[in-house]
Amino acid sequence: MNETKITDKFLKNIEHLQSLQDIWLEGVRTTDEGISSLVILQNLSSIYLASSAITDAGLESLAGLPKLTYVSAQYCPNVSRRAIAALRKKLPAVSVKLNYSD
Repeated sequence: MNETKITDKFLKNIEHLQSLQDIWLEGVRTTDEGISSLVILQNLSSIYLASSAITDAGLESLAGLPKLTYVSAQYCPNVSRRAIAALRKKLPAVSVKLNYSD
């Protein structure tokens, strides 16, 4: 779903995809509201959010995903290292990529 017209409304309507493990939302038009609606997908292990409009609040909402092991937040200027640390505190196994040098 990279660089498509995916919106928050769309993300709220994929709750039936309970077996979904990976989702690529790079460069799409989602906000914290849409990202937080993904928490219902309890089997998600990887989320690719590069170049999106998410903020610290959106990243922190992902703590509700117990199987999450990887988040790509590259080129997300509104995500701070503080939010990454908070997510890692709640999900110690998660790896978060903020910049290509991380």
